[in-house]
Formats: sequence, structure tokens, C-alpha cells
Amino acid sequence: MRTAFLILAHSQPEHLARLVRMLDTDWATFFVHVDAKIDDRPFRAAVKGGNVVFLQRRHKVNWGGFNMIKATLSLLHTARGSGVPFSRYCLMSGSDFPIKPVSRIMAELSSDRQFMRVDRKLNFADNNPFCDKVRYYWFCDSSLGLLNRLGGGGAD
Repeated sequence: MRTAFLILAHSQPEHLARLVRMLDTDWATFFVHVDAKIDDRPFRAAVKGGNVVFLQRRHKVNWGGFNMIKATLSLLHTARGSGVPFSRYCLMSGSDFPIKPVSRIMAELSSDRQFMRVDRKLNFADNNPFCDKVRYYWFCDSSLGLLNRLGGGGAD
């Protein structure tokens, strides 16, 4: 069972290196997109060994912005074009870290189960700042750099 770990990284090169070391097995390949707003050389220097591919074409990513989707699609495109027949594609943040042993992760990924994680319940009645991320349209990738929203009373 081959797994492609698709990692969106934007900070903490040493943490990314620990993440790769923890999951580095013969069945894993890591594809890493480093936010184009920062220098990727510290990430490349920190991650030594392992089967790691750093994307050459990078995007300036803003949380929840369309460029995050572009970066994710670039990761998928690179992994699919690698010639390796992956059974699973796992999208991760460079800030993630496994809380289970690699043997348990492999067993879960080898099963027929599908996985999806939801961080929190979205309750629009609460004063929850995360609800605004799905309630309004955010244009954080605009060339003006404005965080405009529609239906929410104008620009912030």
C-alpha cells in the first residue's frame, strides 16, 4: 500500500522534518508545497533523507484562499504524475503531527475505510470567528490584498 502525503507547509521547517521522520517508511512518499511568501531553503535543509519531493512551482497561500486550493491541486498533480501507483493521498498541514504509531496508521490506511476530519461544529448562533470563514466569501488572494466579504456589511 503506497501513500502520498501531501503537505502544505508555511512555517516551522524543523517541525516538518520531525513529521517526515515520524512517517518515513518504505510505503510513504512526501510531496511538500512551501508557501511562496517564504524562502523554502530552510525547509529543504531541515528535511534530510526520506522520499521527499518539494514542489518547484509554489503559490502564495492565504488561509481559506483560492491559492490554497491551487497548492493542493499542484500537490495532487505532482504526486499523480510521479509514476508511483499510490493507494492513498493524505492532505496534511506542515504543522500536523501523528499521535498514533506508524504501524497503526498503516493499518488504518490499508483498510477500505475512507477518512474525513472536521475540526469543530459550526454553530452560527455562537460568536465563533471560524463561522465567518464559511458564512462569507473572502477574497484574500485578490491582487489588492483586501479581505472583502459579500453579504457581511462591506469590507473589513
